[in-house]
Amino acid sequence: MDAINDTEILLVMSALDSQFAIITVLQGKLRDAIASGDWSVTEQWNKNLAIAGDVFGKLITQEEIMSLKDKIDTLTAAITDRDKQIEQLKQNQTELQDAEAAADKAISDLKLTPPNSTTPATPVVAAQ
Repeated sequence: MDAINDTEILLVMSALDSQFAIITVLQGKLRDAIASGDWSVTEQWNKNLAIAGDVFGKLITQEEIMSLKDKIDTLTAAITDRDKQIEQLKQNQTELQDAEAAADKAISDLKLTPPNSTTPATPVVAAQ
């Protein structure tokens, strides 16, 4: 598969959006012509719509659309994987912080316990 090219994806998506907008306008014109009852105008707008459909069909082929869809799917999967990795790193960081806090507490407890004693010693505060 080709490398994912963000610019290519954006250009094709923009082209598809533009084509959709043009087709929508042409469909509106065709509806207006049908409502007017003027069949010559209706026929002309119907031809315009068909021509636009043919031209747009040739500009972006089904293969190109599927290729773009594959690239978007690949990009989406990569983003999902990255999000999972970030979540795992956050969990690892939390576990590490918990372990560090437990180690700090254990060290603190050891410093306060005098030799041969089971109760923590009272820290001596220097007189001022």
